[in-house]
Formats: sequence, structure tokens, C-alpha cells
Amino acid sequence: MEKVEAIIRPERVIAVKDALADAGFVGLNTVSVTGRGAQKGIVHQGRGGGSLTIDMLPKAKMELVLRDENVEKVCDIII
Repeated sequence: MEKVEAIIRPERVIAVKDALADAGFVGLNTVSVTGRGAQKGIVHQGRGGGSLTIDMLPKAKMELVLRDENVEKVCDIII
């Protein structure tokens, strides 16, 4: 048995969940987390010329426990 954890954008959760269900993998957990990756956050420009950097963005963490032979297939589906 292997545990697969994937951190994805929250708006992609439904699409990934449906793709996994179509392939026969219905057991999973999701957790709301915050973090940053390659994008390093976003910068908002204010009206007064100031800027605000938000570097910890909302993410979703998906966790699945799978048989060893299904790990690569599930990883391909998530990617």
C-alpha cells in the first residue's frame, strides 16, 4: 500500500476527483491548506500606488491510499 498526496489549486478539486472516480478510484480525502509554490504569490496594486503581496495562497491537498501497482496510474491522472 502506498499513500499519495497531491497539492492542487482549489478550483481543480472537482475535475481531479471526477477523473479519479471515472478511473475507479473513489476513496480520497481533501484538506484545505495554504502555501506557495513556483508562482511565489500574487501582488495587488492599491489605488494609492501601494502594493500588497500575498505569498500564502489557498490550496487543496488530496490524499489517497492505493495498491502499489496503481500509484503511477493515479499520479498520471492527477497530473
